[in-house]
Amino acid sequence: YTVFSFNAVNRGFIENETFSSHAYYTTGMVAAFGDTVLSRVGEAHRCMRSPIQPLFMPDAAESWWRQKIIDETVDTLISSIETKKSADLFVELCARMPVHVVSAGFGLAPDEIIPFRMALTLPHNASNEDRQKAGLHVRTTLLNVIQARRRKPEDDIISKLLAAEVTLQDGTARQFQRDRDPRREG
Repeated sequence: YTVFSFNAVNRGFIENETFSSHAYYTTGMVAAFGDTVLSRVGEAHRCMRSPIQPLFMPDAAESWWRQKIIDETVDTLISSIETKKSADLFVELCARMPVHVVSAGFGLAPDEIIPFRMALTLPHNASNEDRQKAGLHVRTTLLNVIQARRRKPEDDIISKLLAAEVTLQDGTARQFQRDRDPRREG
């Protein structure tokens, strides 16, 4: 489904039986990453979303995202096309900007962004081998960023999540980060 109004988006989030997150199971995301905030529903989703949500609110977009990432990304993308005689603004600016902004916000290096995004957006008819390779690439890229931020936190989403607390359904709190290495899991 694609929805555009606040009420329709809100309904989609609330009525998870109708507007399911089950697609994450069919795309290989759950197989590659396990049960994440994207595939969880109800209270399990809410407790994992709570430390993430403030990082994507309008105030954060206007302050941290804009000052840290958006302005620089727009400047870089505009600079790459401003000396050309013509440009496809959709391809060279509008389509790239959200991918670069979000990826940079999560701490990916500029040269990692396109390969990472390509691995995330395999066509639905991709072979199992291609899905496994793509999943390994995405997982390895993220784990490298996570391990680097555990050693030396920076001003990015991964560092903020590693420092965040999540309140579990039973009311206890723990750090958002996992204590185990997900590469050792089956």
